[in-house]
Amino acid sequence: MQFPRKTWIPLAMTVFLSINCSFADTSYPTAVLSNNHLKAAVYLPDVEKGYYRNSRFDWSSMLASVQYDGHRYFGDCFLTGPAPDMSDRASGIAEEFKTPLGYDSAAPGESFLKIGAGIFKRIDGASYDFSRQYPLIKPASWLVTTGNDWIKFESEAALPPYSYRYFRKVFLDGATIVIDHTLRNTGKADISTKHYSHNFIIVDGMPVGRTYSVKFNFHLLTGNKWKDIVKLDDNRLEFIRALGNGDFLNLNPAGIANACDNTSVLVFNTDKNAGVIVNAKFPVSHYLLHINEKAICPEPFFNINLKPESSISWQTRYVFFTGPPPVFDKKEIDQNSKPGLASISVDGAEIEEFITTKRSYNIVLLAGRDSIPKIDASVPSDSFSFSVKQPASLDGKAIISLTSPDSKETMDYALNFVKSAVAAVTASVNSGNSPVNTLDKDLMTSWAAEGDGQWIMFDFGELQSFTGMGIAWFAGDKRKSRFDIELSHDGKNWTGILNGESSGTTAGIEPFPFNGKNKARFIRITGHGNNMGKWNNITETVFYQE
Repeated sequence: MQFPRKTWIPLAMTVFLSINCSFADTSYPTAVLSNNHLKAAVYLPDVEKGYYRNSRFDWSSMLASVQYDGHRYFGDCFLTGPAPDMSDRASGIAEEFKTPLGYDSAAPGESFLKIGAGIFKRIDGASYDFSRQYPLIKPASWLVTTGNDWIKFESEAALPPYSYRYFRKVFLDGATIVIDHTLRNTGKADISTKHYSHNFIIVDGMPVGRTYSVKFNFHLLTGNKWKDIVKLDDNRLEFIRALGNGDFLNLNPAGIANACDNTSVLVFNTDKNAGVIVNAKFPVSHYLLHINEKAICPEPFFNINLKPESSISWQTRYVFFTGPPPVFDKKEIDQNSKPGLASISVDGAEIEEFITTKRSYNIVLLAGRDSIPKIDASVPSDSFSFSVKQPASLDGKAIISLTSPDSKETMDYALNFVKSAVAAVTASVNSGNSPVNTLDKDLMTSWAAEGDGQWIMFDFGELQSFTGMGIAWFAGDKRKSRFDIELSHDGKNWTGILNGESSGTTAGIEPFPFNGKNKARFIRITGHGNNMGKWNNITETVFYQE
């Protein structure tokens, strides 16, 4: 009979629970689990030599690699940030308790608590940013217990009035990795946070491209901002091309039913004929899908609200397979989805910013438009029906009414027309965030581009006189954006009119007056990033004229 091995890891020394790590980086403390189907290398928490020692992720949640049926899953991912203290790394599952405890009440230099990591120092007066590396004050304590095909982590930390005890068990069940979690509030204050698994999925080290596909067991019900990269179809995502260096997308699969407790996402590589299903056995609050050139990351989120002396448990399962991928049943997909439209189109083009839970949209009518746009929609299944009330004029709005299968509920979507003095708007980068978003009078949409010198240009169709303009920046109340404004008569020869920097104190429209009256047909804004990174992100523009 084999007895379990128990090992205290005080995070001051390196402990190898196994040295049989030929498929993992053995320079880090690692445990290897195996059964007749799977072999999994798990990175261990260690303050001096551990693979992960930053403030974002749970230190016990890094999975170095999984082998199944001749294929290797997961792998190392570097998360490059805009500054040296905003870079990170992760491998495998990479779980996070998103909301830090005590951060908002801590002054700069004081401490806050991150579950699964430890106690860290608040750097300055800025809001908490998961991408920053906060100085470690004291790591959480860990007790690690292992068997041949399982490993259990017990962690605790306290920063009064907050205190917790966390249990996380990883075990192999055939071709499935099962992770059981239990969090107990042992402090005097409530614990309110969100938990999610980042899930850096890679198959045999292959970069993300046309050989991959993603399927959900619920309807996506979301727009596609990245039509040059991916194709969305009901519950499926397929790649049109490989992602290049720096390409990434963040998709909000908004169709998941409220508190659905059995969601699954399937990632498959057709070239390798291998894949994995991530099954969340808990009431998912929302889902995110992050994709970069190296990994596909389906992220199920879970709300946690714990009174003192209470606890909560949840489970995540990873099912590995080869051969033809399983097919999600249509009835299951419908049951796991909330009622809502699948898409809305204007003049035959789907609204990229569409999310089924958003019921009102501003549609920009560029200068010179004299015809009423044609509005249409689509539904996730034949059991839904909808009607469109087209506007009577360009000053009106369209209403789309969706009727649920039992005809007991009707949901209305409003499309409000916004007339603009701009005849055309173009930009150096269009994928992901359309430049027309800067004209829609909606601060929740934006045009965004990363890098110095990215530009957006407004064409007014003819010479007009301008005295200034207003710009609203994404997170404009938290960071200062640097930019130039230029004017042109012909779109080829430009005159600089302003070298500016936003105040960093408002997310609303910020005025930037010109020196006197200036005639121009074209106005161009060239961005130079902001004081926290390289992104240029404009939510709205207005133009001041005589």
